Order: sequence, then C-alpha cells, then structure tokens
Amino acid sequence: MFKCSVCEKVFTVKCNMLRHRKSHEQMKFQCIHCNRDFTRRSNLSVHMQKKYGFVKHSNDYNLAMGIVVEQQ
Repeated sequence: MFKCSVCEKVFTVKCNMLRHRKSHEQMKFQCIHCNRDFTRRSNLSVHMQKKYGFVKHSNDYNLAMGIVVEQQ
C-alpha cells in the first residue's frame, strides 16, 4: 500500500499515488476558454477535445494548450 504524504489517501499502485500527489502541487493547467483549472495536462487536453472539438495537435489545439511548434 502507498500513502500520500499530504492527505494520507492510500493507493494500491505506486504510480497512482505519485500521480495523485502532484494534485497537491501549485502547478495547474487552465482552459483559456472557460478558465477551468485542471491538475493534469492530460485532463485539460481531453476537456479541450470534448468541449470545444479541438483536434489533437492541430494549430488551434496547440495554441490553446500553449504548445509552441516551430514552423519550417
């Protein structure tokens, strides 16, 4: 068993506990359209795709996610 050192929530898998522990950190990912905060970038990505119909890695998606892509 693996226990979060912040809130003492218990996990059976260590990687799940490590992922959870990051939710206590100050780093947040915010949607530029509705200002909703997410603790994981992957959750923001799913939100952008489902709520706003962004296609992953399109120019609009990259802009919304704050991804800088070098033009060749």
